[in-house]
Parts: sequence; C-alpha cells; structure tokens
Amino acid sequence: MTQTNLQTAIYESLREQLFTGGIEAGSPLSEQQLAENFQASRMPVRQALAKLAHEGLITQSSRVRSAVINPTLHDLQEALELRTLLEPHAVELATPRLSWVEKETLQAACRQIQNVAQRVKKTGKFTQTDREEELYADLTFHRTLWQAADRSRLAKLCDDLHLIWRIGSPLSEDIATQAPWPISLAAEYHQKMLAAMEQGDADQARRLMHDHIQSNLVALKRLARQLPTR
Repeated sequence: MTQTNLQTAIYESLREQLFTGGIEAGSPLSEQQLAENFQASRMPVRQALAKLAHEGLITQSSRVRSAVINPTLHDLQEALELRTLLEPHAVELATPRLSWVEKETLQAACRQIQNVAQRVKKTGKFTQTDREEELYADLTFHRTLWQAADRSRLAKLCDDLHLIWRIGSPLSEDIATQAPWPISLAAEYHQKMLAAMEQGDADQARRLMHDHIQSNLVALKRLARQLPTR
C-alpha cells in the first residue's frame, strides 16, 4: 500500500470510529499509539490527523497533541441548523435519481430504525446495542441520500455536519427513553420520506427531511439542561 493510500485508509477508519462512538468526544489521539494500531509509521497517521483537524473534527495544540473535538451545545445546534438547510436540498435532488439498489438500502435502514424504536419503547431502556444499530441505520439512510444526490461537495458537507452531531450527541440511556426524543420520530420520518421518494414526490420528501432535522433541534433545546456544562 502506498503512503497516500495508507494515509487515506487511516483517515477513513478514524472517521468511522468517530461516527460509531469508537472514539469519544474529547479523547486524546496519540500518534505513536495510532501508528502501532494501524501497523504504520507516524507520517501517514500525522497526515490523517492533520486532515481531520482541517475539517474541524479534532484539535491540535502547538505541540501537535491531538484530541477529538468536544462539541458544545452551540456547536450541536449550529450543525443541526446547517443540516436543515442542506439535507432537504440533497433529498430533493436524490428522489428522481434513486436506483432500485438504493431504495432497497433505504428500506432496510428504515426497518432497522423502526425495530430499535419499538424495542426502546417496549423495554424503556436504550442499550449499547440499540445505540450501535440506530447509529448504523441512521447513517446508512442519510448517506445513501447524499450519494444519490450526485453532488460530491454537498455530500461531504452533510457528512461532516452529521459527524459533529454524532460526536457530541446527548443520546444516553436516561435521555433516550424520555419523550419526546427523536428515535421514534426518526423512524416515522424516515418511513414517510421513503414513501414520498418512492412516489417521486421530491417536494414532500424535502419537507419531511426539513421537519425531521427540526425535530432533532427541538429535542436538543428541550434537553439542553441535561447536557453537561462545557
């Protein structure tokens, strides 16, 4: 593997770990430890970290000590506000372009989110397994739409904003079982969006995406008092 390919692989792996919670907000990132984990020299690790820092996903001190960002309430609110502007446009573009494979992917993601929502409602608990399934299904749903929109810069912006939300998400067992929280709402919105897209109704899909992200914003504001003060 070339140096460039290795740097890309490390960068993409770290992004996915940030998405799935494998690396938590505020966690330090040691070049030496990462180099050992990836069985690589420190140079491609340093380059991958520099790229993440450029994207605003990690911080680096003057001594090039790296750490995952620790988003504030303001950061999370801003990420959702920007997603409200961008993702409705993405879903509008994606609707007439969806392939049957993408529709199948969206259907599977909808079923998985619905299963998690029903399980959380039934048990009154939000387990680590629930969180992992919800993360994967939600990310799959949204990424499929960004990619179907066929706008690479738009997809990257949406992906970065989604990642900031995921890094700082207040989703915990105590919070997730309280209503209104967007797990159950997400399941409903995703299903309605998919139905609108399958019918070719881009305007309706756009409105639903806007309302879906707004529901997260409303829930965040209602739960702001439960977030740790930073």
